[in-house]
Amino acid sequence: MKVILKIQNHTSSSEYKLENLKTVTLGRSSKSDVKIPDELLSGIHLKLQLNFPRFIVEDLDSKNGTYLNGIRIEQSDIFVGDEIKVGSTKITIATEKMEKIALSALTFPGANNERAHHELRPDFTGAREMNQIHKKTKRRNPQSLSSFEKEIFLRKRANSKIKLTKHEIKLADKLKSNLASGLDTLLILVSFLLPLIFINYLLIRFSIFLGPLKFPILFMISLTFSGLFYLINFKWLKFSLGEKFAGIEEIYQNQDLNSD
Repeated sequence: MKVILKIQNHTSSSEYKLENLKTVTLGRSSKSDVKIPDELLSGIHLKLQLNFPRFIVEDLDSKNGTYLNGIRIEQSDIFVGDEIKVGSTKITIATEKMEKIALSALTFPGANNERAHHELRPDFTGAREMNQIHKKTKRRNPQSLSSFEKEIFLRKRANSKIKLTKHEIKLADKLKSNLASGLDTLLILVSFLLPLIFINYLLIRFSIFLGPLKFPILFMISLTFSGLFYLINFKWLKFSLGEKFAGIEEIYQNQDLNSD
């Protein structure tokens, strides 16, 4: 028997056949058995192990984590209908291309609505505690939390030491992510144009004539200023100015606050 996996992200879509009693690693590096073009993945990100009737996913200490049905996990069983999310990549079982006996073996032994609360193995993110309070969270905050806010809330309640990364927050909130990118692009443009205008004004104000060298000199000065701004904004600062103005830094820091 075998499992056929669908592996999909923004840039690619593929299938992989995993035979029984086999183990496969997935990640961004060519050292993994299945290389996935996703910059948010670690080199060797996760491992899938098939041993009917069990199908197991295990995170390999990845930077951005492995999510099963929206919950960050270290290790768990996989059933038909589950979705594994790593970076911007989704991994699901291609049920339409599998044998009935294989599908039967990997069907969750219970009602569908019980699957979300099925106990996961203990892990460093507090996934077990998250599952136990998932139902309470819905009752306490009906339709009041976005997906990433709910994740932060669950991790607080689980006393998890693992926080959402900046990339996870930006992926979850496209509006704030686009706003941050737009502001940073605008600031880069301003950091190039302002020195260009100011230096040109000084040259005219003090009647300094540089002849044909004027424009190359102005261009190099502006390029230097924009390069310095780029290093400070994107390399030295933990959060860029655009991310600060868009509120991404605030969301990240609020994860440290104690829950009510």
